[in-house]
Amino acid sequence: MTKSWKWLKRILWVLLGLFVLLFLAVSVFVYIINSESYLEDYLKENLGVEVQVGELDVSLLSGTVKVSSSVIGPKDDPFIQFEQLEGELDYSHLWSSQLTVELLQLTNAKVRYPFEFKLKESEERAEATSLPFDFIDVAAIDVNNLDFEYRGEVSLFAEGANVKVRNLPVAEDGFLLFEDLQRLVKASKTTLQAELKTLSSDKTELNQLSLNAHIEEQRLIIDEINSGQSSININLLDHSQGIAAAAEDEKVTAAVTPEKDELDLPFSDVVIKTIDLGKTDLAIQDKQELSIKAIEAEFSELLLVKDKKALWLDWPAFYKAQDSNFTLSSQSMQSDILGFESLSLEGELKQGQFVIPKLNLIKPLVRINTDDNTDEATSTGELETSGSNAWHLPFKAASLANATIEQGELQLTTDDEEHSVSDIEVELANIPLIMNHRPLFAIESLDVGGEEASVALNNAAYSGAYGTIDKLTSTLVLTNSVAEIRGLAITNPDIQYQVSSEANSQSGPASETASEAGSENKGQLPVSTISLSNLKVDNASVDLAVNDDSYVGEGVNVELSGVPLYEQGEWRVASPDRWQEQINLVVSAQSVEVPQGRLSGLSLSSEYVNNQLTLTQVDLAGADLTINAAADDADQSSPSSDNLPIDYVQLNNIDLQQVNLKYQNDDVRYQIVDGHLALGAFPLVRQGQLVSEPMRHFDGTANRMSLNVAELITPEGKVTGLESQGTLRNKDLMLDYLRTNSADLTLKQVDTESPESDQQETLEKQEKPQKFALRTVKIGDLKLRNINAEFTQEAGEDSKTYLVKNLYLGATELLLAKNHQTIDQWYGSQLENAFTLVALKVEKIAQEQNDVNNLTVTAVQSGQKITVEPLRMTVNEAPISAKWVIDLSQQPYRSNYISDFNNLSLDKLVDPADESSVAMSGNLQGDIDIEFSGLDSESIMNSLNGRLLVSNQTPVTLHRLNVNKVLRSFLDTQKFGLLDVGGFLLAGPLGLLASQGVNLQDTLSQLGADKGDTHFSHFNVDMDIKDGVLTTKDVAAATLKYRFAFNGQVDLGKQEFKDFEFDIINEKGCSEYGQTLNGSLLSPEIETFTAAFDAVTGSITGLFKQGVGLITGGACSAVYEGVVPHPEDGAEIIPKDQQRTIEPNAEGDSENGAEEDDADLKEADNSNSN
Repeated sequence: MTKSWKWLKRILWVLLGLFVLLFLAVSVFVYIINSESYLEDYLKENLGVEVQVGELDVSLLSGTVKVSSSVIGPKDDPFIQFEQLEGELDYSHLWSSQLTVELLQLTNAKVRYPFEFKLKESEERAEATSLPFDFIDVAAIDVNNLDFEYRGEVSLFAEGANVKVRNLPVAEDGFLLFEDLQRLVKASKTTLQAELKTLSSDKTELNQLSLNAHIEEQRLIIDEINSGQSSININLLDHSQGIAAAAEDEKVTAAVTPEKDELDLPFSDVVIKTIDLGKTDLAIQDKQELSIKAIEAEFSELLLVKDKKALWLDWPAFYKAQDSNFTLSSQSMQSDILGFESLSLEGELKQGQFVIPKLNLIKPLVRINTDDNTDEATSTGELETSGSNAWHLPFKAASLANATIEQGELQLTTDDEEHSVSDIEVELANIPLIMNHRPLFAIESLDVGGEEASVALNNAAYSGAYGTIDKLTSTLVLTNSVAEIRGLAITNPDIQYQVSSEANSQSGPASETASEAGSENKGQLPVSTISLSNLKVDNASVDLAVNDDSYVGEGVNVELSGVPLYEQGEWRVASPDRWQEQINLVVSAQSVEVPQGRLSGLSLSSEYVNNQLTLTQVDLAGADLTINAAADDADQSSPSSDNLPIDYVQLNNIDLQQVNLKYQNDDVRYQIVDGHLALGAFPLVRQGQLVSEPMRHFDGTANRMSLNVAELITPEGKVTGLESQGTLRNKDLMLDYLRTNSADLTLKQVDTESPESDQQETLEKQEKPQKFALRTVKIGDLKLRNINAEFTQEAGEDSKTYLVKNLYLGATELLLAKNHQTIDQWYGSQLENAFTLVALKVEKIAQEQNDVNNLTVTAVQSGQKITVEPLRMTVNEAPISAKWVIDLSQQPYRSNYISDFNNLSLDKLVDPADESSVAMSGNLQGDIDIEFSGLDSESIMNSLNGRLLVSNQTPVTLHRLNVNKVLRSFLDTQKFGLLDVGGFLLAGPLGLLASQGVNLQDTLSQLGADKGDTHFSHFNVDMDIKDGVLTTKDVAAATLKYRFAFNGQVDLGKQEFKDFEFDIINEKGCSEYGQTLNGSLLSPEIETFTAAFDAVTGSITGLFKQGVGLITGGACSAVYEGVVPHPEDGAEIIPKDQQRTIEPNAEGDSENGAEEDDADLKEADNSNSN
C-alpha cells in the first residue's frame, strides 16, 4: 500500500506541477515572450525529452490559457499527449494574495507511465519554495477522455477516463499543501467524480468504472464505486515462478531492511459507502481452470481507515470495525472441481461477524477425484499437522441464516469407480460456518446454543458403481452440541455391491490395529452426540455379491428410528450392546434371493432396547429354499462357543406362508411343500446363546399357533394335508385340531441290544422317568386319514415286515402329555379325561401271507368308563369281534374283555406260506370272557380272570400234516416229542399263525409227516383263568384214529408250566402215553410216563427197548372225561393180541418183547394212517 500511495502521489505531483508550470509560464513568461518555442525549449531542458507544444493562446484579461495539441516524449510513443489544455484564473482576490484557478480542463489526453524523464539536476540546492500567493485554490479540474497506459511487469491500460475534481486547495499561508498531505486534507473539502470506460490488462477488462468521493472533516468518503460488464483473466501458471522469486526477494529484503513505521495517512477515516460491481466474468488458469460468469457484487459501508490507521494492515481490526452489508451474485461458474449455474447471496459484516441472511445456489457441481489428489492430500496433511493456529481466521464468526441449493450435483471418482449425486435440493438455516475465529471443521468442541441449526436435504439422486437411488431426503438438526438426523428417506434405491473374502482376510489384526491408530489420530468429533431419529427406505433393490454367492432383494422397505450413532467421543452405532434407547425397526421385502433360494412377501417389525431384540411381527408370504447342511458345515469354520453380540431375541406374531423347503444333510432329506406356520411367540436367543429348549421360556401369555403343510416329506415317507391349530401357554400345548389327508410311510425298528440291556434300560427309565419338555399336550380333534405304511422289525438276522393300508385314526379331547410326562408313562393309571373318543380304522394289515382287514376300533370314555366297541377285524377273511370295557373308578383299572365268534373259517384265518406248508380248514366257534387289572402286560398277565372256550363247528383238517407219522417218530426215536405235536394242537390256529416264522415244515419233511392230512372230528378248548394262571377244564382233540387231552396249568405271569400234561388217551379216557411239563415255557422240564409206571424218565421208545409193556385189560384212572369223544374207529397203539400183562416183579426177556410189540405197532400204523 505504501508503494501504491507513493506512486499515486508522484502522479499527482507531476500533473499538478505540470498544470501550475504551464499556467504560470503561459501567464507570465509566455505572455511576455508570447512564444510556443520558448515553452518547448523550457520543457525539453528540464524534462530531458522531446516536446512539441501546439498553439498557445493566453489572455490575461479574461484569465484564460489554452494550449492545443501537444506531445511530450518521443513522437512515435509519447509519454503525454493531449488535444487541448485549458485554464481559467480568477483575479478578484489577488489583493488578498489569493489566486483561484476556476478551471483546469484536459481534453483527449493520453498518458504512458513510467515517464522516463531525464530531469535536470540543479547546480545549487534550491532554497525553500516561495509562492507568489498565500492562497491558491483550484475550483475545478476536468479531465475528459483520458487514456492511460502503464507498462511494467503487468501491463495496464485505461481508456476513456473522465475525471472531475472540485474545491482542491493548493496553497495555504504561502505553503504548498502538497508538501504536507495532513494539512492538505485538513483544509480540503474536495469532491471527486471519475468515470472510466475501460480498464484492461492482458486478458482482463473492466468496463464502465465510476468513482464518486469527497473529503469531509478529514474523512475520505468514497460515496460509490461502480463497474459495468467486465472480464478478468488471471494466469497463475505464467506467474508462478515470478511470484516465487518475488516472495524470495521479499524474504531477503525483510532480512536486511529494518521494519518501517506504519503508514502516516492524511485521513482520519476512509470509508466506502457503496461498491457496485457489474456483471464481471472471472477466469483463472492454474492446475485447475476456474471460470465465473456475470459476477455482480454490492458492498456498503466498508471502512478502510479508522483513526488514521490502515485497517488492511490489521485484518482482525479491519473485520471488527465493519458495519457493512453486501450482496453477491453470479450466473455461472465452471472449474475442474467446482461449478454452478447461479449464485446469489445477501450478507452483513458487523463487529467481526459475518451473517448471511440469504443464499441461493442453483445447479452447483462438485467434482472430486481421490485418485488424483495425492499432492493435495499431502499438503492437506501438512496443513493439519501444522497445528490449530493454521485455521485461526481474522474475523470472529460467520453464519448462514438461510440458504437454498437447487439442482446440485456431486461427482466422485475413487478407486476407478465413479459415483454421482444429482438433483440435490438443500435448505440450510442458522448454520455456523466460523466460530471463535475457526472454521467449523477445525473446531474441537462445537456448541451452537439453544437455537436449532438445520440442514434439510429435500432431494438427491444417486447413480454410480453402487447402483442408483431415485430420491434421498433428510434433515440434520444441531442444538447446543447435539446433532440429530431426522427423516432420512431413501426412495427406489437399486444397489449393487460386491464383497470379497480376500479383502476381508487382508483386513486382519494388522489392519485393525492401523485402523485403531488412525482413529486415535483423527480424534473426537466436535459434537457431543449424533443420533438417527428415523430412517425410511422405500422400494429398494439390493444385489450383494459375496464371493461366488449372490443376495438379491426386491421391493425392500425399511423404517428405523432412534439409533444412537456417536456419543462422547465413541461411535456407539458399532456397539449395539450399549444402546439404552428403544430402537424401532420395520423391514419388508417383495422378494429376497439368497444362495439357498427365494423368499417373498417378507415383513419384520422389531424393537430393540438394552441389548434385547423383540420382533413384534414376522410375516412371510412365500419361500422356496434348498438347504444342504453338510455343504454349509464344510464351508464354515468350527462353531465358536463365544456368546452372540445380542443377549435376547424374541419372535412374536410369526406368520409364514407358502413355505417350500428342501433340507439335506448327507443322505437325510426333508421337504416341506406349501407350508404355513403361524405362531404367537418364539424365543430365539437368551443370554447370548441360541435357545436349545424353547419350551422353558414360554410365559403365561396365550401363544396361538397354526400349522398347515400341503406335503411333508421325511426319510420315513410323505404326509399330505397336515393341519393343526392351537394355543401354547406356559408349557401347555392345547391343539384345537390335528389333521392329515394322507401319509405314505416306511418305518424301521432295529433292535441291536440284548434283552438284558433292554431290561436294564427299562428299569432305569422307570426309576428316573424322562421329563417331557411340555407340561401338557392335548388335541381337541385328531384326524389322521389315509395312512399307508410299511413297518419292518429287525432283530439280528430275523426280520418281519408289516404293510398297513388306509389307516384312519381319529380322536377327540385326546391328552398326549401331562405333568411333563407322555401318555406312555401314565396311561396305566391316569386315563381319566385322557380322551372322549378314539377311533381306529385300518383297511388292511399284511404280514407275509397273513392279512388283517377292516380293523375297526372305537373307544368312548364316559362316566369313568372306557368302552371299546366295536373292536372287530377280519383275519385272512375270517371276521373277529370283541368288546372291551375299562373301569377307571378304581386303581388299578379293571377291564372286562368279551369276544364270541361263530363259523370262524380256519381256511380263511390261516393262510399257508406256500402250497407245501401246513394249512387248516373247518369252522370254529368260541367265547372269551376275561377280566384283568392294569393296562401293562405284566399287570394284565398276573391279574387275568375268566374263561376261554373254543370248539369246532365242523371237522377241522390239518393239511399236509400226518399226525400218525409224527407219533411213530415219537415212538421210534427221541427227535420229536409229544410236546411238539401237543403244543401245536393246543395253540390251534393261533399256534399255526405264530409258527409261520418257524421252519416247522423242514422238521415234518424229515419225519415224512408232510404227506397226507389229518382230520379232527372234534376240537375243544375250555380253560379257566384265575390270577393269571390258565387251568384246563376240557382241552382235547380227536382225529379219526386218536384222541389227545391236556391237563394242568400255565402261569402266564411267570411264563411257566405247572404240571401241565399232554396225553394220548384211549376210549376210557386213560392216558396210554403222556408227558408232564414244568418250568419255563421256553425250556421246560419234561417227564415222560406210561400207565405201567408212575414216572419213568426217557422216551416211550426207550421203555419198549427196555422190555416194558403196557398194562391192559385192567382198571385205569381216567385223565379225561370231557366233551370230545373217542374216535369210533380209533386205533390202538398196541394190538390186543400183542398186549400182555406184566407183573411188576416178573422176570423175562423184555428186550425181545419190545421188538415184537414195535413191529406190531408199525403194522397197525400202516393200516390206520387215515
